[in-house]
Amino acid sequence: MTETRRSPGGGRGAAASARPPKRRRRPRGPSRALALAAVLLLLPACGQPLPDDELATELGAAYGALAADADARASGAVAGLEGWLFSVPELRHLAGGPLDAFDPLAVMLGFQRELAARGIELLVVPVPPKAVIYADKVGVEDPLVPVPVPRLDPNHRAFYALLRSRGIDVLDLTERFLDDRFHGEGPLYCRQDAHWSGVGCVVAAQVIAEVVRGRPWFAALETQPFRFGWQSTTIDGDLAHDLESAPAREELRLRTIAAGGEGRPTAVPPAADSPITLLGDTHALVFHAGDEMHAVGSGLADQLVYELGLPVDVVASDSPGAALAELRRRAEAEPAAWDGKRLVIWCFAARAITADGAWRAGPHAG
Repeated sequence: MTETRRSPGGGRGAAASARPPKRRRRPRGPSRALALAAVLLLLPACGQPLPDDELATELGAAYGALAADADARASGAVAGLEGWLFSVPELRHLAGGPLDAFDPLAVMLGFQRELAARGIELLVVPVPPKAVIYADKVGVEDPLVPVPVPRLDPNHRAFYALLRSRGIDVLDLTERFLDDRFHGEGPLYCRQDAHWSGVGCVVAAQVIAEVVRGRPWFAALETQPFRFGWQSTTIDGDLAHDLESAPAREELRLRTIAAGGEGRPTAVPPAADSPITLLGDTHALVFHAGDEMHAVGSGLADQLVYELGLPVDVVASDSPGAALAELRRRAEAEPAAWDGKRLVIWCFAARAITADGAWRAGPHAG
């Protein structure tokens, strides 16, 4: 049921479209984002501090050094332990990288107001960084990351608290991912790719579905059964392309979703008229869109179909801003596209909070 192609370029235990070419960073001036920077940096002003926040600060500095070293080698990946590779932009983000000049808080608040005016709910679901969930695999020796791995992302907690204080519903996956990082079907992230794995998509969809099924309007929706099957596949991860010597293809487990009933299994296509829209960056495309997204029928959208029992609408691009722009263009061309909508699930990499250009209506460089 799964189509896998080689990319053209692209509980806590003990132990769609091709990516755009990288662009040079543009200088950024002061903006409203400085206010958001203050919120992120003045911890624990937002929310209660955790015992490991000091460790997180030290680890962030180590991540920054690793990112700087990779930048000097013009590499987009850092090699960790046991074949794990980590994205340089993600490590830079966790080190406290600069915020984008286009304030993400303002974008989210504006979109929430648009939806609320139409009686539509917004659920923001950031994807935790791989280097937070598998911090022990990055290979930092000082400070040493303990196992079980504690929560080491105080900046994210502060930002999510800020969003909630402004009335935005945020589903934080971090604790669940830390609990499930040794899932029986495999890790929650690809070792050689910047995205979560097919298993990560499954766990995320299960958590999201728990929330969505609790909405008062969900019981009135018409649902149906869908089929699934676990299978193994191999991928050529995007981070592996930045190594001097390419590793062997990574083997992953995927849960592929298909329409119910008799006959040959077929993938469930997105449904523009669904009451639920999945809006996302490439984390909403991986294992769903095929080609350099590795497979079809096995991504977050597909897992939501199975967990919720109904097809979902999918609007995704390379960044949160580009996906939002695409959704707005579609709505302008077809005003009836909003009819019957109850919920927009906005899923994007947490590192996009500080990524260069991620909140603009176009490709970004972070």
